[in-house]
Amino acid sequence: MQKDHKIAFALLLIFTILVYLRPQDHFTFLVPLRLPLFTSVSALILLFFSSSQKQIMGFVSGREIKTFFLLTIVVLIAIPFSVWPGGTTRFVYETYIRLIILYFLIVTTVNSINRLKVLIGLVVILSVFLALDAAYKYIIGDFTRGRVYGMGSGLFSDPNDLALGLVMAMPFSFYICVSQRKVWKKFIFGALFFIILYATITTYSRAGFLGIIVVGSLIFWDLLKRKKTIILMVVMSCIFIVYAIAPPGYTDRIYTIFYTDEDRTGSAQERLFILETGWEAFKQRPLLGAGLSSFEVMYYEISKESGGWKASHNTYLQVLVETGILGFSLFILLIYYGFNNLNIVRKTLVKNGSDVENLSFYAEAARVSFCGFLIVAFFLSQAWTLHLYYLLGYTKTMERLASEKISLKNVK
Repeated sequence: MQKDHKIAFALLLIFTILVYLRPQDHFTFLVPLRLPLFTSVSALILLFFSSSQKQIMGFVSGREIKTFFLLTIVVLIAIPFSVWPGGTTRFVYETYIRLIILYFLIVTTVNSINRLKVLIGLVVILSVFLALDAAYKYIIGDFTRGRVYGMGSGLFSDPNDLALGLVMAMPFSFYICVSQRKVWKKFIFGALFFIILYATITTYSRAGFLGIIVVGSLIFWDLLKRKKTIILMVVMSCIFIVYAIAPPGYTDRIYTIFYTDEDRTGSAQERLFILETGWEAFKQRPLLGAGLSSFEVMYYEISKESGGWKASHNTYLQVLVETGILGFSLFILLIYYGFNNLNIVRKTLVKNGSDVENLSFYAEAARVSFCGFLIVAFFLSQAWTLHLYYLLGYTKTMERLASEKISLKNVK
């Protein structure tokens, strides 16, 4: 059974590489194979046949899985009433189901702190790879519509989506750096942190900037509490250097966050109109919503805008319009459980007066990453992308591992 779990965990790592780097975008013969779906489903089948009925019931009895189940019921019930039944059905099959599988794989196959570190470390390394790609494109002037775009057509293709992924990886790269004892390791992981930071700036994403502010502020406060003055001084100095070499026009674009009339592109004004239209869409279908992937259809039907469909540019509005108040409540409950799990980890470690294998650093990184997501989510449509569900998986795994390690220590 343990061997099968090792294989399932390996498939989870492969899945992560596939969704981050998307080799199918570069080698088109891979597209029909649908490798991300194949690897995730294969891992799920391995788990199902290698686990006892008692273990399976234990996995699915958690409050998060129950909440996912209820949210899925809402999503499925809403399909016949969707404004775009075909699009909603396809989205559920191609995208939504992957979120549940991903979460389930993390909480079942990541059964040790070492595996947790391996998975998070892989995500950080892949994020650095994407950051280097973005920085290189900026340096050579490889712009699309005046901005740096990510790799391929997946999670990071849009500059704002790329910024979100980098913002969420930033805390993990930083706390991995802080947790290292050897200076050369601190230097390496510190360098990775600033590569991610600089790449986020090159995206010119205003949402990314707000994410940086939130992440930076929380890290600053945590370092003060931990009395790591030297690290704090080094970090602050390097941040000032990074902003000093920020791309031309970056501060002007950030300025439009607070003064929307100064936005020459009109995107800030457009987003305000989308918010108003989205609220009207919710009021038309308040209980079950318009169906997944249907925000753009509702927007067009209400606004009749000649420019076509528009994304919500707000995760919370996206969930509200697409799943109604029932789905929105369950979505918020999942986020609450994520934060609650991290509070349990902190209380467990503090109560027992020990930090098990630097777990407190990873838990703090997850908390900061969560806060970064919650802020950036006000400006992006990211309810059904993998970023959040990786994080939810981390938090549940940390809560379980902290309890198990402390219990084992007390027995000894």
